[in-house]
Amino acid sequence: MKRKILFRKKLTNTDVKFRMVFPIKSYREVLQIQNGDLSQGIDVIDGEDNSVKKFICTKRHKGHHKPVFSKGWISFVKEKHLVAGDKVIFYKEEDKVGRIRFKIHAKKVPCLLFGFDLRNAIRKATYPGQQN
Repeated sequence: MKRKILFRKKLTNTDVKFRMVFPIKSYREVLQIQNGDLSQGIDVIDGEDNSVKKFICTKRHKGHHKPVFSKGWISFVKEKHLVAGDKVIFYKEEDKVGRIRFKIHAKKVPCLLFGFDLRNAIRKATYPGQQN
């Protein structure tokens, strides 16, 4: 199976609260949004548990396209307890018969201060009552 990293992204506040801006360099390799259409659904496999996540990618109809993951993305962020500063890696995999699938891997980045992970404190404050 051939695997190609399409992009790596350090998440911003906008990425974890509203939508994730999709790097324009990888946009055409992942999505085939036809002229006139403004969105496309995409199935993405979670690299941690192999579950399928459904994201909707939308683009602006005027000016710079600026594609974003909208619907489905915030559910993924909440499920993974992601905060600004964490990272995601988005892959494209192709099997021996040419089938293509996309994978995402979320990486929680620690921020250690005297052995205490400040990111875990942020996660607990952001997602109260849930285990990390």
